[in-house]
Amino acid sequence: MENSRAFCVSSNFLRATSSRRLSAASSWLFLRVTSDDRGRAYSFAGNAPSIQVLIAAESSIVSCSRGGAQIDIPLTAAVWIDVSGAGASVCSDLQNLNPECHPSLSDPQGHQTALLRFGQTTIMHIDVLDQP
Repeated sequence: MENSRAFCVSSNFLRATSSRRLSAASSWLFLRVTSDDRGRAYSFAGNAPSIQVLIAAESSIVSCSRGGAQIDIPLTAAVWIDVSGAGASVCSDLQNLNPECHPSLSDPQGHQTALLRFGQTTIMHIDVLDQP
C-alpha cells in the first residue's frame, strides 16, 4: 500500500529588523533553503529586488512532496541583502544552485536550521539582521 503522507515546508518565515539601511536597500535579496546533503533531498531558492517583495512572495508559499524516502531531512536556510553586489551573477540560476552563492560578511543576513519531519509541516522563521 502506498504511503500518501507528504512532507511540507511553509515559508511564512521572513522578517526584517527595523533598520534604515534594510528599508532603503536597493540591492537584490537572495533566499536559499537546502538539505544538509548539499540540496539533493530538498532545495528551494528565491530572488527579489527588495525585502518587501521577498516577504510578500515568500510569506504564503507551502512546498510539499509525496513519496520518496520516509526520513526526516535537516535543512539550512539563508537570506541576505546583496549590498556587496557579489551575488548578481552567481545567484541568478534558481534551478541549478551555485555553491558560490552565499552572503558576503558585510551583507545584512539571516540564517536558520530546522528538521523537516516526514509527514509534518515545518515552519522556519528567519530574521534579517543588519551587520554592526
